[in-house]
Amino acid sequence: MSRSTIARRDLVALTLAASCWGVGTVISKAALDEIPPLTLLPIQLAASLGVLAVLMWHKGVSLRGGPAVLSRLGLLNPGLAYALSLLGLATISASLSVLLWALEPLMILFLAAWFLHERITPTLVALSLVALAGMLLVIYEPASSGQWVGVALTLAGVGCCAMYTIVARRWLVGADSTAQVVAAQQVHALGFAIVLLTAASLLGGAIRPEAVTPVGWLSAVASGILYYAAAYWLYLT
Repeated sequence: MSRSTIARRDLVALTLAASCWGVGTVISKAALDEIPPLTLLPIQLAASLGVLAVLMWHKGVSLRGGPAVLSRLGLLNPGLAYALSLLGLATISASLSVLLWALEPLMILFLAAWFLHERITPTLVALSLVALAGMLLVIYEPASSGQWVGVALTLAGVGCCAMYTIVARRWLVGADSTAQVVAAQQVHALGFAIVLLTAASLLGGAIRPEAVTPVGWLSAVASGILYYAAAYWLYLT
């Protein structure tokens, strides 16, 4: 397979992953209207793991495997990253959330130059700063529907994802299967989400949905499959 063919395949996979995250954000926002954020996260991760388990069983891929470091990265992302993101999404619009997540590539760009010593041209730096300035103008726009707490929580989640990408890029070459890495990370993330949910319950936080419609449950499950199973498989590929 030629280098150009591999590059096109990777670009398609990354584009589809971004699409899954974008659509998943909108569906997650709908689910948050009925389900508290820290309750929604384990539901989404459980739905994702269920789909991944079936796909891996069908393909004859073991659920275990991959470097232990990569598996534990699930605590950072999707664990902590998306706990923060869902808490932020509960108080801001889906459109603003997606816009804030557009900062992730810029964070990755500069972190890759710093930690991985990847070369960044002056032109790329200048264009990235222009993009950053445009996003900041939208965030500061008075008509923006976001609240600053939600913006701060979302940006913290974006930062976790950017760091995850840098660390995962270094260790992913030692993995035999992308599916094994995705499943192992999400098992760790699910454990983390359950611990958060338990802590919130003990502290008297709002974790029990009062009444969830069939549409609410469907949104929770569908967003989990899109956000975690499909998007992460495509992204790590």
